[in-house]
Amino acid sequence: MTLQVVVSDSSTLILLVKAGLVDTLTRRSLVFIPKVVFEECVILGKGKGRWDAFLIEQLADRQQVKIKDPSKKILERISADFNLHRGERHAIALALELNAEFLLTDDYKAMNACKVLGIRFVNAVSLLLALHEKGVLGEKPALLALEKLSEFGWYAPAIILNIRQKIGEVKK
Repeated sequence: MTLQVVVSDSSTLILLVKAGLVDTLTRRSLVFIPKVVFEECVILGKGKGRWDAFLIEQLADRQQVKIKDPSKKILERISADFNLHRGERHAIALALELNAEFLLTDDYKAMNACKVLGIRFVNAVSLLLALHEKGVLGEKPALLALEKLSEFGWYAPAIILNIRQKIGEVKK
């Protein structure tokens, strides 16, 4: 089985860790993050005592999440064309460079930049639903992960309700 290449920004990687979905993702995909995203997740997170930071560091140490910087040329292009936070700029540039299957992002500005650049993007709740629809996650684990995403994410209650209903509708 050929693994698909995906790139993640900080917020979505952290959400996937907190929701217990990151291991499922890393078994099915080659997950890359730029060094800037690693620093945001791990260095800053550990400084604040966040448990997810320690887990992301372990994932990187075990090469389940690979750290790679985008080329300077692509990064400069993204920086010139879009007003994004540093981590999102680097993640988008890396997704372009690696010709990633998709970018994991929950950032609205990053999603808009992806639309302009023709990069497929997936947010955490969409990934959860896709994993459930493909039969990778059963109903109970999917609903538990959704509760975590609801707790730690910034999703409108209507989005969570919609995904909860869709999870209940999927029949195996």
